[in-house]
Amino acid sequence: MALFVFLASIVSCLPSNKLNTDLKHTVLQIQPKPLNYISPYELLNQYYEQAIRYKTMLEKKGVDFKSPEWKLYTGYMQAYETTYYELLEINKKLRNDGQIKLERGKSYAFYLESFCANPGPHRPVDGDGFRPGPVKGGALKWLPQLLKSYKNEGLTQDEAQTIIWSVESGAKFDEYDSNVQQNLLKIFPDAPVRFGNQKIESKAKNLLKRLLTDEVPEINDQFMDLKSVVTSSESTYAEIEQIAAPVLNRDPITIGWVKMPSGYFIQTTSSDSYMGVKKEIYVPEDLPEDPVFDPTKQIDIPGQGQRIASSPNPRDPEMKDVSWTCDQVKKRAPKNCSEMTSEYRSKILKAADPSNFPRARYALPPNRENPIEVETDCSTFTYEIYAREGFEYPMSTTHAMECIQTFKKVTKEQALPGDLVLYDGHVGIYDYNDTVISATQGGDEKKSTLDPDDENFMPSITRYGYKTFNNPR
Repeated sequence: MALFVFLASIVSCLPSNKLNTDLKHTVLQIQPKPLNYISPYELLNQYYEQAIRYKTMLEKKGVDFKSPEWKLYTGYMQAYETTYYELLEINKKLRNDGQIKLERGKSYAFYLESFCANPGPHRPVDGDGFRPGPVKGGALKWLPQLLKSYKNEGLTQDEAQTIIWSVESGAKFDEYDSNVQQNLLKIFPDAPVRFGNQKIESKAKNLLKRLLTDEVPEINDQFMDLKSVVTSSESTYAEIEQIAAPVLNRDPITIGWVKMPSGYFIQTTSSDSYMGVKKEIYVPEDLPEDPVFDPTKQIDIPGQGQRIASSPNPRDPEMKDVSWTCDQVKKRAPKNCSEMTSEYRSKILKAADPSNFPRARYALPPNRENPIEVETDCSTFTYEIYAREGFEYPMSTTHAMECIQTFKKVTKEQALPGDLVLYDGHVGIYDYNDTVISATQGGDEKKSTLDPDDENFMPSITRYGYKTFNNPR
């Protein structure tokens, strides 16, 4: 009896690694687009398009650093740069942690590397919509961990996809191509046990057949062609893909937004067939707590075709050309240059003191006709403070400030209070005790963008530690 139980246990494990998530596992209803959702990528493009609009005007009439067109151009370009680096930072957080806490009242968008999670059906077409469902079946034991770990182990997206197809084909570890075996071992040191041994299981099944009066039925493997190609060392990725993810020419099938059990709204669409999805998220302000988004715990279920598994690895936006600002400010050579005296440094710090700006709100871009006591962004604030104390330089974006010939780059050890500190998409004024004064958005909840009469408002001009923002220089 003990031998029978042991052999039956081995045989019963044959299909255990498969993904079983289907439409019956999601009861989420389609929702209209949240009224307050603003795509960060659309916002990014709008800022850039507006900046280019004013750049065209300046090219026609000539650059005047005092002109309204230059102020509007640099305002929108600063908004573009700030939003771009914010997206990079959010992507980095998701990539490093494998999940991200979503802030209430905020809109998100991620372009994630994704994978065909059930080979055989036709691959998605760009624009296809999906409903999220939980990871079901034996795949729960390995798929989320693979999605979180493959990048850290140095695997490419194609290598990770080949692992998924190999496991889903029904093949066992000893049947996998040697490269797949090596890659699996990087993530699962127990892979030979976790993913089975065909030779041992075949012997056990044959022995069990002889012991039983009724023949155990053969498992119907609908993926024999895939199993054959993934276990061959001569198969190319393109050959595997042709069987695992065949192409079907059709129009996309849209789905729309759904509301997740934790309260946030999400819309998932294919952006690159099975290899990339766009996930747009809106988090209502009235949720009792900030929800967590972990893409590896969701399987995206289409109206037709393959189910998709998403990694926590976003594809970063590509920065557009911002060099024109640098080219223009470089042309302005200062007439007279001298080191800033301690007296003037003190004046700058006194003018920049946060207590002078109790109602200053942060705006992208700010209306530069308003004083910084009303609204500002980081580059407008530093420009205005310097100008008020007699040190005027061409109004610029943070990306182009290193091109301004009025300034001299110094090391952190050489920095003195009153100097400017540049970050990625941000600038501030260096203060005593290794602190910086600048216009900020008021933390993750962006409390400084609220109306000053709002009870949650936080004044934009603040003092913070030198290393609060990334990559200070």
